[in-house]
Amino acid sequence: MLIVAVGLYCFAALGTFAMAIVYGVAPVPTAYHREILKLDGSDKGKNAVRIIGALCRVLGGAFAALAFMLVWLALVPISADVLSAKLAALVAGLAVAIPSMIIPMQIEKDTGIRTPWRIAAVLLVVILVAFVLSVL
Repeated sequence: MLIVAVGLYCFAALGTFAMAIVYGVAPVPTAYHREILKLDGSDKGKNAVRIIGALCRVLGGAFAALAFMLVWLALVPISADVLSAKLAALVAGLAVAIPSMIIPMQIEKDTGIRTPWRIAAVLLVVILVAFVLSVL
């Protein structure tokens, strides 16, 4: 079970790193950001775009940090069956996945514009399954 958990943590890290690339280097605002800004007619505002861009770059860095941390934890202490590493991966994963799911989900509900909360939901499930498998 532990080898499957390690693989799932690495899969979660890969998905998280993909999100890091999207938010860290892709053009901003993203398509869904532009749609949301248009609701208020502020899609042309340079300062709104500047703020969103800055937040996206920080988010990208945080996603990259989580991805690297998950890989290291999975391949080194988790694969050695260290409980504190399993708990650290769980807590860090949940700390990122839960708000990354709930907040965009609420924005989608409020605006009707599709947001990427489903990706965070998948990350959440993968992290939870990995943790459970790692402690069995």
